[in-house]
Amino acid sequence: MSQLELSINGRLEVGETLTAVVLGVSNGLQWQAFVNNAWVNVGTLNSTSFVVPSTLVGASLRVQASNAGQTYQSAVTGAVTLDGKKNNAPVLSGADPSFVATEG
Repeated sequence: MSQLELSINGRLEVGETLTAVVLGVSNGLQWQAFVNNAWVNVGTLNSTSFVVPSTLVGASLRVQASNAGQTYQSAVTGAVTLDGKKNNAPVLSGADPSFVATEG
């Protein structure tokens, strides 16, 4: 059985670049945002980086990928912020066990 671990690193703020950390072989890595009560694809398919746009302020993010017919998602982030002072936005670290992927 193949396993895939996904996590997100970076500052959860408009204009910042987030990075998907992928441990294992993945197919179809996709950034997603929770908007209007639904997960929607954002960013570029198979890109491990994502620049947070202002249109996603207040939205939560995750990354999704598949491996051996199974779909995996990272843990869901908190809400995207617009932090002009650059000192209040959450900083995500894939080393934090709360950001380890789960099978979907």
